[in-house]
Amino acid sequence: MSILDPDSDIAAIARRDANASKALPAVIDACKGDTRKGGESAPEMFARKAYDIADAMERERDKR
Repeated sequence: MSILDPDSDIAAIARRDANASKALPAVIDACKGDTRKGGESAPEMFARKAYDIADAMERERDKR
């Protein structure tokens, strides 16, 4: 079993996906009444917002 370098691209992608999936239930609950962008489905909107949160978490992590 190999251990990923925490600063590798693969580890960053895994963190981003994990953070987005953890944020998703709260995003769905908080944003279910939000207006979607042109032609965007509700699941697409929820995913976009969850990944926005994950990206913000990565930016904050990079400050440390």
